[in-house]
Amino acid sequence: MKYILYILCLSCLSESAKSQISLHYNGKQYLVSQTSIVKDSAQKVYAYNDWLNMISSGEFDILPEDPGNKQSPFILVRLSKEEQIRKLSAAPKPIESNAFRGKKKIEMFQAHDIKGALVDIKSLKGKIVVLNFWFIRCPPCRMERPYLNELVDEYAGDSNIVFIAVSLDPRPQLEMHSNTR
Repeated sequence: MKYILYILCLSCLSESAKSQISLHYNGKQYLVSQTSIVKDSAQKVYAYNDWLNMISSGEFDILPEDPGNKQSPFILVRLSKEEQIRKLSAAPKPIESNAFRGKKKIEMFQAHDIKGALVDIKSLKGKIVVLNFWFIRCPPCRMERPYLNELVDEYAGDSNIVFIAVSLDPRPQLEMHSNTR
């Protein structure tokens, strides 16, 4: 029996379009953006792309320096493995959208991979296709990545199993993250 396995992070895809990150701390909501000040405990201030990549790794989080002040700078903190797991476990579950619905047959499509090669789903008929939708700042996506990489390695010699990861992140960021399996 041939099938297509969808691994969706649809709530994450909708988050990727946002220019601000909503942070909840002690029952209060804070908006973090490119203009927010984010520093470490030694008071070193980080550029937006630097701290965003750090929290995108899942190994760091940011907390308001002064929780009573919504305009407060943020402190970058390293999370323990237990804190990382707890945070990922509490992340919202993916929701269905009009674009993707459970038990719906996938439409045939063509796209180019990160190296420019054409991927034509129609040509994969009869094969097992693992289709993963993700984006860089998605906590559940980061959590599943090592396991998916293990599967890719395990089935690398089986031409009947094809892994395809779909992301809408900018190419330079994807290339940077693809080098850090």
